Amino acid sequence: MVKKGAEPVLGARLLIVGLGLMGGSLALAARRGGLFGEIIGCSRSPDTLAIALREGIVDRAVSGLPEALGELAPGDLVVICVPTLSLPPILAQVRDHAAPGVTITDVASVKGSVVAAARRIYGVVPPQLVPGHP
Repeated sequence: MVKKGAEPVLGARLLIVGLGLMGGSLALAARRGGLFGEIIGCSRSPDTLAIALREGIVDRAVSGLPEALGELAPGDLVVICVPTLSLPPILAQVRDHAAPGVTITDVASVKGSVVAAARRIYGVVPPQLVPGHP
């Protein structure tokens, strides 16, 4: 969380999906920069979630992505930090459970497959999707 009395720089909540090297590093950098009021980490691995909490990388750790997505509001940010081939099912969950004004980005190394997946899942490239790159 942001230091007591300080306002977050970018927004209320950051949800990192995948707490590997890139996701964990991004969460830690966001924490150190005071960029968000709350940093939420999502992983399938209970051990990864426990480490992220213990080391102060995230404020909250969740294994259930739909629940975490449902808590987000317009202006919050989801960063998908999973391997490229794992991204489409995550993006489908974002479509189904996140508010339309929640910004979505990724750290995949290629963009063609991310944009193609977004078109398949949403029918168009949604305006809230900002394909990213590490």
